[in-house]
Amino acid sequence: MDKRSQKASVRSVDAVIIGSGLAGLTTGAALAAAGRRAVVLEQYSVVGGTTHVFRRKGKWEWQVGVHHLADCGFGGDMPTMLRGLGIGRDQLSFRRMDDTGYERIVFPDLTFETPTDWGLYEQRLIDAFPDQRRQISTLLRAARHIGRAIDRGPSVSGVGGFARSALAMGPYASIALLPLKRVLDLFGISSQLQALMTVSPCGSLNCPPSRLPFAAFGAYYRLFIEGGSWFPEGGGQMLAASLLATLEQHGGEAITGEFVDQIIVRDGVAAGVRTASGATYHAPVVVSTADLKKTYNDLLPTGSAKRSDLRRVNAFRMSHPFFNAFLGVDVDLTRIYPNRDHFSMPTWSTLDDLNDISRLRADDTVDSWLDRVTPVIPAYVHCSDLKDPGNRRYSPPGSSSLEVMFPMEGDHRMWGGPRR
Repeated sequence: MDKRSQKASVRSVDAVIIGSGLAGLTTGAALAAAGRRAVVLEQYSVVGGTTHVFRRKGKWEWQVGVHHLADCGFGGDMPTMLRGLGIGRDQLSFRRMDDTGYERIVFPDLTFETPTDWGLYEQRLIDAFPDQRRQISTLLRAARHIGRAIDRGPSVSGVGGFARSALAMGPYASIALLPLKRVLDLFGISSQLQALMTVSPCGSLNCPPSRLPFAAFGAYYRLFIEGGSWFPEGGGQMLAASLLATLEQHGGEAITGEFVDQIIVRDGVAAGVRTASGATYHAPVVVSTADLKKTYNDLLPTGSAKRSDLRRVNAFRMSHPFFNAFLGVDVDLTRIYPNRDHFSMPTWSTLDDLNDISRLRADDTVDSWLDRVTPVIPAYVHCSDLKDPGNRRYSPPGSSSLEVMFPMEGDHRMWGGPRR
């Protein structure tokens, strides 16, 4: 999708949204549906952010960021939110992945398939680790209880929202915000079982067990095990297309090629934005979905943000980047493989272990780093053909498009730059 509009030198609107990824388009569509004149500004030539796809030779197509979504059935989180914007199944539909095992995790001596049933999931874990029966049952009871206690309406980041969720969590509230690694240790979960149970949530959320809150672990599995794993028909770009259509149908607008230089602040309140093209947009509501640090350090005028807020923002750490390989293979995987995700785990290492191993050391060369990392690095494998077989844009007949990805150290020295 390439959406361009005539740039005006000065405009007054009800809301300006910086960035047209899923956050920006959802915000714009919601404001427009509520009767606000919303304008979404995007510096790139195409809206959509991580919903983008790209093509090669006119016959191959790969996803950039959408690979699986949870709870997209009737009454699920995603359809409920979309229905509130007027987006129904006739505009955007999802295909459910294999309920007997929506993901396959392959270790050197164990292959595990995650089902969409708590009882079956627990039994498969016990079958794989019979000496951990009691620990598994106790842990899953806590994870399930916490996951169900998190209200999908009010944000748990607010005091009121978290208080309501904590009350629903009961005795488990005291461990909800502890790091996942610490909780697993407290419950006596073995290192190998930890590796198995954390690869999917920690890989999908790109956060190691030492930092991921236990509540996020519980919410993740509650959504996928109870709500199933899904993929949008037509690929991730259909999410952006549906949101853009809603934005425009309600009088909103998305403008591409418009780089925001500064957020206008008057009397301590955001009042609009200025762009590199010279345009000014006055608005009582400004929503930035750009990078948090860029928003505070570059877009806000100097001195407009509290020093305490700046210190807090600048203390945040970026998650690790992913290395992606996009492959076209001359095998039709839909004939031989179920609709599921695949994790290849050459060792029983957790994401914390892998972060330590992949960290660039002072005496490392590219070759020494590769020698150390190559034997242990895991990979997540996605195949759009499996998840959306009716769409023939992904690959030519008899072929499949694959995406193989894994997190890696984000040290700039690996690319010839200085350490930051």
